[in-house]
Amino acid sequence: MSGSILPAWYACATRGFSGPYLELIALGPPYRRGGIGRDIIGWMEKEAAPVSSNIWTSVSSFNGPARTFYLNLGFEEIAPLRNLIREGLSEILLRKTLTPEGGSNPK
Repeated sequence: MSGSILPAWYACATRGFSGPYLELIALGPPYRRGGIGRDIIGWMEKEAAPVSSNIWTSVSSFNGPARTFYLNLGFEEIAPLRNLIREGLSEILLRKTLTPEGGSNPK
């Protein structure tokens, strides 16, 4: 579609973690807060649950809205990854534990 802008973009990796790792969700401003990110996480949960008990992601420590988004969806902060992308900044490793049905395990 020439001249079109994609409303959402995401990328997942499946190696190196005990479950898939969501590398990125990027939404253009008009598409934020409309449920697209939540739907991507829900799809990822359903796809991962039969073969994994976790899904993973990370968020920049200074990105408060993204951090809140993931915590509200049941992710837990596992560890800061200091100086991972840039000196003086941290990425926060997040994990969501799944049930076989594709939802969160209660804490």
